[in-house]
Amino acid sequence: MQAFLARSSMQEKTSSYRADIDGLRAIAVIAVVVSHAAPSAVTGGFIGVDVFFVISGYLITGNILADLSSGRFDLIAFYARRIRRLFPALLLVMAAAWVAGWLLLLPDDFEVLGRHLASSAAFVPNFMFWRDQAASDHDVKIDALLHLWSLGVEEQYYLVWPLIVLAVFGRWTRIARVTATLVLISFALNIVLTFDLTEAAFYLPFPRFWELLAGSALAFAGAYARETPARARLYIALSTEKASRSLNDAKAWVGLALIAVSIVVLTKQHMFPGFWVLLPVAGTALLIASGPGAAVNRLLSNRGLVAIGLISYPFYLWHWPLLSLAEYSWDSGLTTLSRLLIALLALPLAWLTYRYVERPIRYAAPDRRPTAATGALLLAMAAIFVLGILTYLNSGFGWRLPL
Repeated sequence: MQAFLARSSMQEKTSSYRADIDGLRAIAVIAVVVSHAAPSAVTGGFIGVDVFFVISGYLITGNILADLSSGRFDLIAFYARRIRRLFPALLLVMAAAWVAGWLLLLPDDFEVLGRHLASSAAFVPNFMFWRDQAASDHDVKIDALLHLWSLGVEEQYYLVWPLIVLAVFGRWTRIARVTATLVLISFALNIVLTFDLTEAAFYLPFPRFWELLAGSALAFAGAYARETPARARLYIALSTEKASRSLNDAKAWVGLALIAVSIVVLTKQHMFPGFWVLLPVAGTALLIASGPGAAVNRLLSNRGLVAIGLISYPFYLWHWPLLSLAEYSWDSGLTTLSRLLIALLALPLAWLTYRYVERPIRYAAPDRRPTAATGALLLAMAAIFVLGILTYLNSGFGWRLPL
């Protein structure tokens, strides 16, 4: 397994690959999983999602800028790569959740799962969960697909952000103005909604986009420094690996401390996201900006963390349905230890998904017709959507259970 993960890490690498970012992904997913399994022990682990948002904005924008600079950016190809990246593991987990729901859930709860399945397949699960939580006292712990709200935010960002980049690419001052304006508007929405409509601030994309935009701004700044070094001295001095090692080390330690404080101090009783989300977002941005040579980032680049980072996406996808359906099935409730053990089951499932589902499709060779694979994934997602709609319209197929 170690040899395979080493090969996988090499395949992930490009000229701008950073192993420390995979290590940071590992910290983020571990924080989320442990907080879901032991919420009283790790109260603020939910901020791992915010770490993921910043990382996603940084990496996606970096890839877009690299393609634009070389003159080979293709919008359709970009969306096709996103489909091959996100859909294989997602389809498997959603199908497994539906099968488990068929076997375990009562009709009313299975009907809810059908609605959530359809909304997830339509890339709007965050809107559905916002509607559900704002309109009822439904117990979210039994929503096996609740965690897909964050994927919905990212998918919505991937849909609109490349179009904005295409519109502003070419003049750095225009890029800076547009990005800064969007960050300020999105952050202002976050603050206003957190105080008046907390569920909307948490689930809707508009008050969350500034977190991904923070990562995108880092990617823009890095590209600007590389292409116009004479005009980017301040950025080079403060925000890249070209800065002094001591300064980069300081930024990385502060960034790690901000994330650690968020995990330890924050609870669901805090007005979140609001101003509190600045802690993990700023911490992640500092870690990325400090460059791979910073001492903390060299620690994050160790093989164990990178291995978990490589499977962080399927690990995230699997852990919550396992916990949710187990909680549903045990009338007496689960102990913290049992919840942690159940969450750990997501690790081998994540590795198997990464090894046999995600990578073979994502890295399909040209002679394996990746465009056909993309079409097949879209058809499969459409089938999941129809399955969710049928489950909802048929009131959870109540006839499947004995009277």
